[in-house]
Amino acid sequence: MGFGTEATKLTLKYAFEYLNLNRVSLKVYEYNKRAMHVYEKCGFVYEGRLRKARYLAGQYHDILIMSILSEEYCRRGTIC
Repeated sequence: MGFGTEATKLTLKYAFEYLNLNRVSLKVYEYNKRAMHVYEKCGFVYEGRLRKARYLAGQYHDILIMSILSEEYCRRGTIC
């Protein structure tokens, strides 16, 4: 398990088990495949796409919106 996965899991643990949040969402650039893989592995679900919302190095890129709900987090075998 890499540092990104571990950091994401710890953040989710804090958000759901200590802050008692119902939902955590994020935005990730479409070209960041490694980050998307980490988020999916941690239980995040794809919700939507902001088309051509990021301009970088002469090109437009989509921004993906992902989220995870507390009930989804708890289903993954964590203490809630």
